[in-house]
Amino acid sequence: MKSSLTYFATIVAISVLLFTIVPTNACEQSCRTGISLAFGDNYSKEVKVLFVEFKKRLQDNLSNGFTGSVSSSARSSCNKVIEEETDKFEDTFTGNFAKLIEDSIFNQSPQFKGQCQHPLRVNQPPAGVAWTMDDCQNQDYICGNPPAVCHFMDQYVKPRNVKNVNESLKDRLSPNGSFFSTLSRAIIISAAKSNIKANDLPSFATVAEKNILDTFSGFVDYFAQEFCKGTTCDKYDHDIKVKLLSYP
Repeated sequence: MKSSLTYFATIVAISVLLFTIVPTNACEQSCRTGISLAFGDNYSKEVKVLFVEFKKRLQDNLSNGFTGSVSSSARSSCNKVIEEETDKFEDTFTGNFAKLIEDSIFNQSPQFKGQCQHPLRVNQPPAGVAWTMDDCQNQDYICGNPPAVCHFMDQYVKPRNVKNVNESLKDRLSPNGSFFSTLSRAIIISAAKSNIKANDLPSFATVAEKNILDTFSGFVDYFAQEFCKGTTCDKYDHDIKVKLLSYP
């Protein structure tokens, strides 16, 4: 009888333990998208500030070296084109941040993937309840849950995100990128419709294209130096952590 009671007590204890420990599931697609947007939405604010400088440089440098006459109305028309096309480019660039950052966090090494039970550091909260900052602190190895992303933000996540944003901009502003051809074409059409002389148009186009490429190259370097430099983007850390810890 005593051994039967001991056996029964052991089974009960194991059952209680199993139901008490809640496994932590890996971050599903909605979770990945939400975490990526938490970073991307804040990075977009920094991009907007830097793109003010980008537009100014394009406008100021456009006709440098052109020996023909550019009227104030022609200049105003070209400046408007630069403003409009650069705004579209910015929207496309930042609109890709969620996809870019999701790849950065979950697909590039070390990947924030896999189950988080070995060993178990945190228990997944019930549906509708957020993870805590303590969970962020305690999840001290890389796996697929939001606290792991939170814990390694400074060591892996943020540096990798910034690197990928910079590389994306560099690729998009290359001579072979679509924005160069789009902007150049729009400016030349604008110049042709203005009072720039027809005989001067080919030389204006040559000068404008060179100046656009030079501005692209200089801005890529400027952006790499200024975007989230030092502790600039640390002001977003708390907001990002709160958002990413809200996902299951």
